[in-house]
Amino acid sequence: HFTLAEALRVEGRVVDADGRGVPDARVIRTSRGTTEANTTSDARGDVQLDVDAPEPRIAVEHPDFVRLETTLRAPARDVRLELASGTEVHVELVDERERPVAHARVFCPGPAGHVHEATTDEAGRAVLRGVPAGGWRIGATTEDSPRREASASVEVSGQARQHVRLRLPEHWTLTGRLVDEHGEPLGGLRLRAQGSSAEDASVTTASG
Repeated sequence: HFTLAEALRVEGRVVDADGRGVPDARVIRTSRGTTEANTTSDARGDVQLDVDAPEPRIAVEHPDFVRLETTLRAPARDVRLELASGTEVHVELVDERERPVAHARVFCPGPAGHVHEATTDEAGRAVLRGVPAGGWRIGATTEDSPRREASASVEVSGQARQHVRLRLPEHWTLTGRLVDEHGEPLGGLRLRAQGSSAEDASVTTASG
């Protein structure tokens, strides 16, 4: 017969640097980089997680804080999982005419696949919270068609606040007629233009 291993419970609280409880933090039991169990802190920041190892590897994620990874001893009570505030990256997004771009997604892929993201307001501004120190790529994507993208490499130094300004590439229009060596128009051909940062654009020529 088989004997099931008894689950070991970890109980504690997710808090910020001032000791205030952090609600809606995702607490994850990981093994070899994969998620084995997870739960979410309640309104006070309290959390309970059943694990199957005496020294589980735990990760804690919240969009406003730096991702925490630590090893605990189980079973355990009154565990304090303190999240660092990291840096607030204030992003300003403008178009080719220096006009603010609203309702665009701004994002920063962080460690272990944890993405910090926000949406620009009517002034073209957004705040990415909890960004850890290091070199990161800050990006922005618009909702219009064709979709436009902008990005910049940023060295986050760990200070409380940092500013980044992103500028979208210009819209462009290509007009003309595609002909053969005799000057006869060619139809039904697909043309593609590829830029360095924007998406590919393509068009099909009309017959005749």
